[in-house]
Amino acid sequence: MKSAKTPTGNLNPNPKIESANMALSLAITVFIKNLSATQWFHGDFL
Repeated sequence: MKSAKTPTGNLNPNPKIESANMALSLAITVFIKNLSATQWFHGDFL
């Protein structure tokens, strides 16, 4: 991951919000995948 202290930090208006959005969308994606896997396979692979 890129550090917040980069010379080209001007490209991102708020790096903290940007990385928070990336982490949030990643967490939502993982949650949805786990939820759908549980619904479709009913825990057969556990």
